[in-house]
Amino acid sequence: MPRLTAPEIERLLTRNGIVHLAVVTDDGSPLVVPLAYVYRDRQILLTARERVSWLDHIRREPRVCLSIDSPRYPLAKVTVRGEAQIVFEPGDDDQWRDRRVPLAVDDHRGPLVVHPDGREEWTLDEVYRQMTHDEPRALVAVDLDRSRVTSWRLPTVGEPASEVWASRYFRGDGLRRFAVSEVSGWTMADVRVVSTPDGA
Repeated sequence: MPRLTAPEIERLLTRNGIVHLAVVTDDGSPLVVPLAYVYRDRQILLTARERVSWLDHIRREPRVCLSIDSPRYPLAKVTVRGEAQIVFEPGDDDQWRDRRVPLAVDDHRGPLVVHPDGREEWTLDEVYRQMTHDEPRALVAVDLDRSRVTSWRLPTVGEPASEVWASRYFRGDGLRRFAVSEVSGWTMADVRVVSTPDGA
């Protein structure tokens, strides 16, 4: 089963996109929440508004699982099982605003268009920053060095397609063997495989 190398994991995490955070709720059931994140110093940093339920769940039970993936072929993913630490509680925002999502930008553009009637058009990104800048938030960190990190990806050119899944998933030994011969786009439909001589 193809796994990501350490540099590939770093590249995927550094994209600072969306993470799926799983927490344990009060009744023991899981709750999965998609969130924006920042990756710095081998930590996944999450910004929590003071009233979000998942922050209370972490206060009670810090064990979490995170999943970060790429929607483009080879559909790489990283899973992190560890403990979340509340580094700063809501109200201490000025101490860590440089790590807060959404990240601050130096080029505040203001409105894109001001109409004669006074209405303004903005980008959603900038409006979100303006609307949420003063909202109290907590900074939550999951340290990769103290977590179990696993990864997976689909095969690339020259790699066997049959090794995408662990051998325990297959019954018997009659599996046909294929290898990836071409990747022309970013979906599985854009990937061609050919049977290998010993798999015909």
